[in-house]
Amino acid sequence: MKIKQLLFSLPLLLLIFSALMILLSHVTVLTLENIYTGKKYFLNIVSDGTRLSYNFLHSYDKDRVVEEFVVEDSMLKPVKVVYSSDTYDYRELRYKCTVKMENGKIILYVKDNVKFKSIIYQVAYLAPQKLTVNINGKIYRYYLQWFGKCGEAVKLEIEEIPYILFLMLKRC
Repeated sequence: MKIKQLLFSLPLLLLIFSALMILLSHVTVLTLENIYTGKKYFLNIVSDGTRLSYNFLHSYDKDRVVEEFVVEDSMLKPVKVVYSSDTYDYRELRYKCTVKMENGKIILYVKDNVKFKSIIYQVAYLAPQKLTVNINGKIYRYYLQWFGKCGEAVKLEIEEIPYILFLMLKRC
């Protein structure tokens, strides 16, 4: 009888141990934190190659700007900026890049190897700011206005956290 109990409990213990190992393992997560309130949102599990774009209305030019990033080595690497006008600020001075005109838009293809652990944005007063996350073709859309009031700063960051914490705190 004890041998049967031992044989039954051994696979059960292995199953429990495996489940705990998975839940306690760390994952790379895209987070967004409202700096004013301290509230942090756990958006998506990401990996190298995950693409993000930040779309906003430029306050001076009153035209859309799209900044594109890719996750690389758990950091945000800028790859492209698309906009229509250089009337106020010269974005091509921000990065080493190739500047091209395509379909009436100025497109900067970033060449330098700059990467950011986090990026801070301010929630706009005039128009929605959209963050799009592309994970292997699955698209997730978030608006900064969901995470704070106009004028508040929010921090976009890549973090390593236990998988169980992500399951408990992720934004549904």
